[in-house]
Amino acid sequence: MSHYKVIARKYRPQNFADVVGHDLTKQIIQNAIKSQKLSQALILTGIRGIGKTTLARIIAKSLACTERVDAAEACNQCNSCKLFDEGRHNDILEMDAASNTGVDDVRSIIDSVGYRPVHGAKKVYVIDEVHMLSRNAFNALLKTLEEPPEHVCFVFATTEIHKVPDTVLSRCLRINLQPFPLKAIATHLKNVCVQEDIHITDEALDVLARAGQGSMRDAMSLLEQMRPLSFDGTTIEASHVRDMLGVLDPSTVADLFESLQHQNRHNALTTANELLRQGVSGENIITLLLELTHTHIMQQAQASEPVANLPSEVVLQRYWSILVKALQELKTTPFERESLNVALLRLMFAGDISHQPTASTAGGEKKNQLTIPETCESFPQLLDILRQQNKLVLASNLKHYARVETFQHGAMDVHFSDKAPKDMKRQLEAALKELFNDAWQIKVLETSAAHSIKEEQDLKQKQLLESAKKHPLVKKILEAFPGSSVTIQ
Repeated sequence: MSHYKVIARKYRPQNFADVVGHDLTKQIIQNAIKSQKLSQALILTGIRGIGKTTLARIIAKSLACTERVDAAEACNQCNSCKLFDEGRHNDILEMDAASNTGVDDVRSIIDSVGYRPVHGAKKVYVIDEVHMLSRNAFNALLKTLEEPPEHVCFVFATTEIHKVPDTVLSRCLRINLQPFPLKAIATHLKNVCVQEDIHITDEALDVLARAGQGSMRDAMSLLEQMRPLSFDGTTIEASHVRDMLGVLDPSTVADLFESLQHQNRHNALTTANELLRQGVSGENIITLLLELTHTHIMQQAQASEPVANLPSEVVLQRYWSILVKALQELKTTPFERESLNVALLRLMFAGDISHQPTASTAGGEKKNQLTIPETCESFPQLLDILRQQNKLVLASNLKHYARVETFQHGAMDVHFSDKAPKDMKRQLEAALKELFNDAWQIKVLETSAAHSIKEEQDLKQKQLLESAKKHPLVKKILEAFPGSSVTIQ
């Protein structure tokens, strides 16, 4: 039986070229190695799963390589590189400080630094989770760390840099590794899926990337959990990932926020309790509401005039305070459902929303303050009506994914793109019934030559951009400034 390696280990970078992201960090380290002016001690810090230990090993292998000439990459051919790959290199010592915390463990390093390397060009000590060393162990290492022999280099890695004494930090070149952007994680996961023949949608990759929270290893571990689903040829969908992780669909969060905004107690509490029943944690619900609240706060803060369909900035600030407190309570309370319900009730009474020009509720029923026309003459007009009635998520989905062939009041022929929610037709029918008190005839087409409103906007933008590039004055500017680009504001 062959030994199976999990994805995170199988695709662990073995040289600088394989490292995803951290471009500036790689350039600094590679230039220092090329010029032979690398500090005698480095400390790599950052959150979990962003490549600290991996980068430390690559640095150690490169420094120990005996055939490396005017380059930062190890040759992978010399005896030193082969011994490293086989895990038998006597001159590259990796120590886990979490299990080797005492003075005696450090003393063994101090006693060995005086001996010259046997197989490699340098002796490299890699100490992972260095913050776990005891205070006395750090003190014992100080003198050697400050003035090691020329053939010795220390590479430390830690997730908790604040626990490392200042006396140690001052003797090290500190390298901060930033969390990976969502796009970088999704792109890397897609490349791995192609090589491993894993069928997965782009939306599912985005959900995995977001769940990784900036950690590449966490995202790859989550992909590993989903991988068996594809063994029989099944394509992994975003819904599969959300079900496994207990992650909410963005539209569900938006609907819950709308219910809170309009004090619709029944809908808000029913939705929250149903999510808990499905296995979504209360912390997850509050966290996503926090993210959405922050988004709306920024919208209000950056708008020249108050955004009519949202709570005022003052009310949103109250939302934020209540949600932060609720998140802290949920981390410690044994009463998850009760604490979540109380937090949602606090939100609904965080501010008087009667001044909002969109809608108010009493007894769970909306009383529209904006007049709805008796007939709807066009699809764009329908989207405007939906926005006025605070059905923002539905309006946005229709704008992006609905390709309308024919439209008249009471009936429409439409094709929904693959990215549209599966229950788009049901949502649209329910909204139209509520707004116009009449059942519309909606025919869903399998294909359509029409474009969605968003696609039409993008096409017009592209045409405008191409037209601008053909303008003689723009051509001259582009020729005078090579590498410049044209954007449409």
